[in-house]
Amino acid sequence: MITAHRPLQVNSVSGLVAGLGLVLGCFMGSAKAANLITNGSFEVDLVPSADYTVYSSTSIPSLTGWTVGGIEVAVVNTLFNQAGVQFPAQAGNQWLDLTGGINNSATNSISQVISGLDVGAAYTLSFYVGSAFNNGLFFPSTVNVSFGGVSQGSFTNPSATTTLQWQEFRIDFTSASASQAIAFFNGNTSNNFVGGLDNVTLDLSENSNPGPASVPGPIPLLGVGVAFSYSRKLRRRNKTIKTSETMSAMD
Repeated sequence: MITAHRPLQVNSVSGLVAGLGLVLGCFMGSAKAANLITNGSFEVDLVPSADYTVYSSTSIPSLTGWTVGGIEVAVVNTLFNQAGVQFPAQAGNQWLDLTGGINNSATNSISQVISGLDVGAAYTLSFYVGSAFNNGLFFPSTVNVSFGGVSQGSFTNPSATTTLQWQEFRIDFTSASASQAIAFFNGNTSNNFVGGLDNVTLDLSENSNPGPASVPGPIPLLGVGVAFSYSRKLRRRNKTIKTSETMSAMD
């Protein structure tokens, strides 16, 4: 009598190895894609619904992750509306107005020092500028950007309606040091009372040479080694089972 033994399929082993490889790939990708900006969507400091909170350079508590310059800036709730204009956030429920509450000063700014940069690596800074229109109060917005104390230019979103419109801008640069300051300035005229900023991110560029932080740690590599060892054991087991079947058939 032949006892049937269903051997474990080799392709299931390959699937195990491939699955661990996918996990490893995801780990490496997530290490590369980590946003280096703190509170880039301005969600940490909660604002009352349909309202805004003003932050100055001396505010206590201060705006989380950022240093406020000039007179003031404001964090605005996505349900806020004024003079027939709606002000939704680009991401989450809050955004930053560089014109502040009532003092639209050209000196208004926020800045943040980014540490842990890879010297010589390419980075991409992404941010959204929000514009609205109401003849007399709100016009297309301009945000000025500096990195490492060097101006990166002015960025204007020309799309302005009675609902706040957002446009993404990207700046590519190579880091010259491990720590750099990024700053956003109010670039609007004195009669424009909206300077929207939201969803600020800083990541390694896709074609950048990843630094040590992007190298997988020992745990994922150990997982691949375990999978390889396990696959060899399964193949030996398959061979033993097939041999047993052959001997049983001969009996």
